[in-house]
Amino acid sequence: KETFFARDRFGQKPFFYSRVNNHFNFASEVKGLLALGVVAKENKKAWHNYLVKGIIDENENTFFSGVKQLLPGNCGVLNSRNELKIFRWYNLKSNIKKSNSSIEEAKSNILYHLKDSIEKCSRADVPISVSLSGGLDSAILYSMHKKYRLAKNKPKSFSLMFGKDFSEKKYINLTSKKFNSKTNYINFTINDWINSINPSLWHLESPSGGLMNCAFSKMNYEIKKMGYKVVQDATGLDEIFGGYEYHHLLYLYKLKKLSSEKFNSELNLFCENWNYKKIQALKKISNLTNHIPKTIDSYNLINKLLYEKKFLNSYKYKSKQILNLKSSLSYFIQNSKIPRNNRLKDRISMAFGLELRLPFLEHELIEYGLSLKDDFYFLNGKSKSILRETMKGTLNNKVRTSKKFSIQSPQNDWFKNKLFIDYFDEIINSDSFRSRSYYNLNNLKKLWNNFKKNKKNNTSFFLWQIINYEIWCRIFIDNNSLEKNHKFNY
Repeated sequence: KETFFARDRFGQKPFFYSRVNNHFNFASEVKGLLALGVVAKENKKAWHNYLVKGIIDENENTFFSGVKQLLPGNCGVLNSRNELKIFRWYNLKSNIKKSNSSIEEAKSNILYHLKDSIEKCSRADVPISVSLSGGLDSAILYSMHKKYRLAKNKPKSFSLMFGKDFSEKKYINLTSKKFNSKTNYINFTINDWINSINPSLWHLESPSGGLMNCAFSKMNYEIKKMGYKVVQDATGLDEIFGGYEYHHLLYLYKLKKLSSEKFNSELNLFCENWNYKKIQALKKISNLTNHIPKTIDSYNLINKLLYEKKFLNSYKYKSKQILNLKSSLSYFIQNSKIPRNNRLKDRISMAFGLELRLPFLEHELIEYGLSLKDDFYFLNGKSKSILRETMKGTLNNKVRTSKKFSIQSPQNDWFKNKLFIDYFDEIINSDSFRSRSYYNLNNLKKLWNNFKKNKKNNTSFFLWQIINYEIWCRIFIDNNSLEKNHKFNY
């Protein structure tokens, strides 16, 4: 007389639940719960966390009032007295053992875990496909398949293009040509982006990750159209092996705090790799201790001028400040970045009935990767350096040693395109947006005008948040989302 339920370690698949009139309802989509009688209301605290603090998918709250999600690595028991107990069955941090591997041993073990993980995720009676970008991680996935024949059938690769505005074609071709093969290019236009926003949010039921997330919808459409049922994606290696600037800064922060003799030489290497002057890098290190949420490129996420004071101060939230490298990587994997990424990619792939497989989220690979010495991630000032060393001879050398792309799509530029300016102007000038009462419209319009005038902008995240909030409200609050099915039209 007990009901047991659980969720996978890193949130690859969803589990939503609600309790209405002593009934315990659960589903893999919030729309399933709406069909069972949950009334669609916005969860103001969740929206406050997202809009003001950039926090999403880090706790059990969803953007719908009365709907919760089971967190990654958690399970629950419901007994006959309708008592619900939630507890954690998997904790990444407690599964990380300290490794004393030498560099050569680490390379050998990483290669074993990469092969093992890809092989496990390639078990299929149908042909599988692979998402290939110009980045290191997807190049590793693609090249491992080509070199070691880890799948029953040779996987077909698919790659996104954004016209002349942004292209990773050079690096994609370097990867595929090493194995005398070609990838299938899929072009994503600004019209595709605008037309994909509503169906993306309808499927996601929560904020989208931006242009790249919408572009995946067209890729998945084309993969399905060509008859594939499984797609592999290279999510995870940045978080396991310290691929982000933010984590490189945490490494330097630790050396500086310990007054390590290595600090100055490592700082110089960091500046060389990330193209910073020494004074800029030192400022970034000192800024790690402030409580303003940051992007993975360590830019401040939040602009408090955007919001009405009443909304801005409506909820207090003590941000989690993790200044330890391994703790931060673990948090990214089990609590924030990876669960968010998984949500985005899972819903968009499932919108086309595609099974998404993520080889680099096999827990044995993650646990081993996080057991290594901190130094191994940043050898010679390169991020993910131990991984790059492991891939010598497997990857094209230019791809293997290339710097991480801080910009992965033309989102900032496309926001300045007339088509998108008209789209955004309609949103912020609409009666519905004005009625939401979260934003200070005068300040917002000033910031929007400044964004359009500046040739270079660090981030368009605050603009994308506005689109997410308004379109989500129009779909789920203003209209009946169960009757109006938003479809991708490609």
